[in-house]
Amino acid sequence: MSFNSFISELAETNNVLESFVDFKKVSMNVDKVSIHLNQLNYLLGKKNLNAAIATLFKHDKECFSVRIIF
Repeated sequence: MSFNSFISELAETNNVLESFVDFKKVSMNVDKVSIHLNQLNYLLGKKNLNAAIATLFKHDKECFSVRIIF
């Protein structure tokens, strides 16, 4: 299916994103884990990922307790 064909089949709706997402709950959950997620970002782009994980684990193993709940 081409992109233009896909777009032409979409229907307009009066539903807003707030109908599907509880943004207050999302915000509270993000606040609970944001520091840990920032610590895990330290791992991005590391050439020696195993060593970086060990270093981060020694520094603060709590950041590995982050769970994403849907």
